[in-house]
Order: sequence, then structure tokens, then C-alpha cells
Amino acid sequence: VLLHTHEQRFSQLCKVSRDVGIWLTEVKKAKMIFHTLNMCNYDMTQKCLVAECWCPVESLGDIQEALRSGTEYSGSDTLSIINRMHSSEPPPTYFKTNKFTAGFQAIVDAYGIASYREVNPTPFTIITFPFLFAVMFGDAGHGMIMTLAALFLILREKQLKKFNDLGEMFDMIFHGRYLILMMGLFSIYTGLLYNDVFFQTC
Repeated sequence: VLLHTHEQRFSQLCKVSRDVGIWLTEVKKAKMIFHTLNMCNYDMTQKCLVAECWCPVESLGDIQEALRSGTEYSGSDTLSIINRMHSSEPPPTYFKTNKFTAGFQAIVDAYGIASYREVNPTPFTIITFPFLFAVMFGDAGHGMIMTLAALFLILREKQLKKFNDLGEMFDMIFHGRYLILMMGLFSIYTGLLYNDVFFQTC
């Protein structure tokens, strides 16, 4: 009886293990939905949810399209309405980034975020930060290792993005892969100027 119970329990757990990933995804989606709904206000008279947020003006069309698609997908008869409101409060700062500039923007934001309509210093940091790093770390050999490691992360970024449990240290290195690439290239350049390869003079 005990052996039969163990086998039956094992088979049931094997079946459940196949669906654990799907269940986790559904639970995360539900938590995100309820978290978003909790940030909205409920209008008792109109019996609808009211949300106020900042968004870029150029994204208003995309937001309207997303709301329209969501309404059609849910089968609701109530249309979503966007009203552009004027506020006396200063808007928050928003800088559009991509996978190349995100790492440099994070460094700039660590020192301070520019106010609304101030110049974003990140484009200058793309050149100055790796160059100053290379001035202090001028070694062509170690720069080559950094460059190859960064190229590996860049070429395999689609596969590596699927892994979410590789640790905080790896996530930090992965998100800064283009920053490491630039530092490696500049280190090779300054290493050749210093005539230094693996701390050996050539």
C-alpha cells in the first residue's frame, strides 16, 4: 500500500510539475492586473475606473490604440476615454533609451536625474566614461578579454534573457554589456598607446 501510494503521489507531482510554469505566469499576470487596478480611482457616479498618469505626448496614439485593442479583446461595450489634462506640477523627466544607452543612462541617473527639459548628459557619457576608464585601465590584453566577454553577452542576449534566476551580479553585468564593450574597446586603444599587454611592456 505504501509503495502504491508513493508511486501515485510521484505521478501526480510529475503531472503538476509540467504546469507549474504556466501557473506561475498566470499568477504573475493576475498580480500585475490587480496592482494596476489598485492605482486607479473608482467613480461611484459613472461606475468606472479613473486613472491619472504622466505619459509622453508622442505616445498618446499608442496608448489609445492599446486601450482600444484591450476593449475589443475583452468584449466590453464601454469604450476607454483619454482626456489630456493640464497640471501646474512640473512633469517628471523621461528619457527614451534603448538597449545600448540604458546602461549609460543608469550611471547618469545614479548621480542625479535631470529636471524637465534639461539637457541629458548621457550622450556625452557614452564617450567620456569608457575613455576615462581606459585612461586608468590601459591594458590591451585585459581590454580584449572584456571586449570578448561583452560580445558573447551581446550575441547571446536573446538566449540569456530567458534566464531570470542567474543572480543579481550577472544581471548587472548583462544589463551593462554594451558599457563593458565600450570600456573594453577603449582599453585596447589606450593599452596600445601605453604599449601595455597583460601588464607587460611589449
